[in-house]
Amino acid sequence: MKLFKPNEYVYTALQFTVPLALYLGVTADVGIHWWVLSFLMFLLYTIVGNNIALHRYYSHDEFIVEPVVKKLFAWLTLTLSIGSPASYASLHITHHIYPTSGPDWTWRSLPFYRHIWFNKDTVQPYIGKRVVQLYREHPLIHDYNLLLIALYALGLYLISYKLFLFFWFIPVTVSMWEIALAVYFQHRQPAMNSRYHRWFPTWEGLHANHHDYPGQSNNAQQPGQIDYTYLVSKFFVVKYKYETKTNISN
Repeated sequence: MKLFKPNEYVYTALQFTVPLALYLGVTADVGIHWWVLSFLMFLLYTIVGNNIALHRYYSHDEFIVEPVVKKLFAWLTLTLSIGSPASYASLHITHHIYPTSGPDWTWRSLPFYRHIWFNKDTVQPYIGKRVVQLYREHPLIHDYNLLLIALYALGLYLISYKLFLFFWFIPVTVSMWEIALAVYFQHRQPAMNSRYHRWFPTWEGLHANHHDYPGQSNNAQQPGQIDYTYLVSKFFVVKYKYETKTNISN
């Protein structure tokens, strides 16, 4: 049903609840261990959910993982609430096909309703083999995306208010802003490597390297460069498909 499919306006509404999420967390009168849990979930969502699963695995098909890891990626993708594997890959691959058609990068680009890397009026989203494959593998996550997110959040709330708040609501809303800020500061035209990439492990700062060789697993190509996403991905990957410089892009 179209009503429950990925919708950038709904994601934006959730993104802008981050002040409420943080306020509820601060006034919850909980121990430090709840905030530690929330921080760990933030790292899990940004580095594993967004960078490794949605970007490297679903969009670029860079590596092979075990079935249990596929389930982990699917859960993180759904509950991160920024799109299904198919919808995310469609936008991201379009970004690679038309890298110079991004929006005018202003602070208006930060909400997810502007989190589209191309001009919809002049560029059609990529709907090709990879996107079709992802939809066939995860039809429920796409067709019932918003409904499943709501049911997941409700389930956590019914189990425990604190679990809902620190395991999902706070880390997800903060992750949405972190991802949007990363897009704002790094996805300029033309693609550039950030001189500060070593200081931000959750950001994929070697953007120019990635665009030069989008199928390559390790974007650190020069001495002193660090691809944190690649290093963390080693805990999940069975085999990398393209570890050398290759121009493969789905």
